[in-house]
Amino acid sequence: MRDIHTIAVGESGEYGRRLVRYLERHVPPSVRIYHFTRQDAMKEMKERADIYVIDPAFAGLISEKEGDGEGHDSTGGRACIYLTDEERGENSFSRTDPPKMLLGMMGLTEEGEDHWEGGSLRPCRITVLYSPAYEEDLMTLAMARMEEGDLYLGFEDLGPGNDSRANVGDLCYYIHLRDEDVLDIMEEMCDRSTGIFRLDSPDLFFCLKELTYEEYQWFFDRLRASRRFAGVYVGAGSGFLADPRSFNLFDRVVLIDSLERGRQHAVCARLRKALRSETIDYRGEIQNCIREEILKPSDIHLN
Repeated sequence: MRDIHTIAVGESGEYGRRLVRYLERHVPPSVRIYHFTRQDAMKEMKERADIYVIDPAFAGLISEKEGDGEGHDSTGGRACIYLTDEERGENSFSRTDPPKMLLGMMGLTEEGEDHWEGGSLRPCRITVLYSPAYEEDLMTLAMARMEEGDLYLGFEDLGPGNDSRANVGDLCYYIHLRDEDVLDIMEEMCDRSTGIFRLDSPDLFFCLKELTYEEYQWFFDRLRASRRFAGVYVGAGSGFLADPRSFNLFDRVVLIDSLERGRQHAVCARLRKALRSETIDYRGEIQNCIREEILKPSDIHLN
C-alpha cells in the first residue's frame, strides 16, 4: 500500500462532503483528510498534501501552491485526481463511479480490504427488538444494549410524532429508489445528541408497508456490508413484521418479554417456536429480554 499522510479534497458541493465522509471511514486512521469548499481556503493551506482530489476549478490553486506553473496531473511529486461528471479518464474520477474505485486510484486498497478500523475489519450485526404488544419504551430497551456510535432505526407501529425531524419514513423514499448514497443520506438524517446514531419511527407504520421485502433486503444487505456500525439495532412493531420473512433480514431477534403481562409472555414463547419452525426457518440468534428487569420505574411510560 502507498505511504500517504494527507489527502486534500477540493469540491464545493454536496458530493465533496459525502466523499470526505466516505474517505474518513475507509482510509487508515493515520491519514489526515482536509476538505475545502472554497478556493481561497485551499490556497491558505500551509502544508502540501500527498494527494489532491479536486474539482477542476481548484486546479490553478494547486499548481500555484506547488510552483510548477503547469497545473497538470501531478504537483511536485504529489498526485492530483480530478473530479468530473463524465466517464472516468486518465487522472480523473467520475462522480458517478463507486468511491471504492477512488481508493484504488490512490493506492489505498488491497484485494479483500474494505474498511479500516485500527487496521482491521469490524463485524456488523443487525439486531431487531420486537414486542408483540406495543412498547412505548422500546428505544430505551435498545439503548440498554447499545454502545457509543451504534445505530438505532425505528420501525415501530407508532413514532414520537415529531414533525420537525427526519424519520425512517423519509429514509424509505431513498430505499425505494435504491439510491447508491442511501447510507450517507441516512447518517445525515440521524440524531446524534445521545452519542448514538438515531432515526426515529414514522408517525404510523403505513409507510413502512409500501416497500417490498426485496427492497428492505437490499437496504439491510448494504448496511451490513458497509461495516459503518459495529452495532445496528432496529426497534420493530407488528405492522412491520407482519410478514414472517421479515425476521430473516436480521442477524439476531430480541423478543421483549414480560413477567407482569401473562399474554405477552405466552406470545413470546409461541413466537420463539414459530421462528424455528419449518414455515419461517429463522437461522439467526433468538434472545428474550424481560422488560421489567431493564426498565426502572422512572423509565416506564404510562399507557
